[in-house]
Amino acid sequence: MSADIASVISGTPAWTCAELVAPLDRQTFLGEYYDRRPVHLTGAPDRVRDLLSWSRLADLLAIGIATKPARAHGMG
Repeated sequence: MSADIASVISGTPAWTCAELVAPLDRQTFLGEYYDRRPVHLTGAPDRVRDLLSWSRLADLLAIGIATKPARAHGMG
């Protein structure tokens, strides 16, 4: 992994798994939903407002992290 990519995706997580999947508890999410079926989690509209800022998204797009899967694998 290049230093540019590492600097963009590294850092201390702002949320724990439990905070991201609330109101479900972590065990329920991992046992019933993770990699099995979708789940719609409700909450305040600004609950995950800072999860991915426009600036962070632009950084990821600039280094190719958030490209279409086909393009990322040389198929597009």
